[in-house]
Amino acid sequence: MSADEFKAIMVKHNMCNNDIMLIADVSFRQVTSWRNGAHSIPRAVAMILDAYDTGKIDLPWIEKYIQKDLLSNVA
Repeated sequence: MSADEFKAIMVKHNMCNNDIMLIADVSFRQVTSWRNGAHSIPRAVAMILDAYDTGKIDLPWIEKYIQKDLLSNVA
């Protein structure tokens, strides 16, 4: 996944760095480096975001299997 694809998914789903931090269990700075293209987006993160973007998984699934706190922080 390219930085542009990553940003497009974030914009499309109204996600902020904090949302990605919760999903990927990384720092704000790491998410920023992915958005800027300074570092490659890990395949697992790309797969989760792609599955979410294409409707294969939803926020409740992410909350249950990936990060328990996500839905409480997305409003």
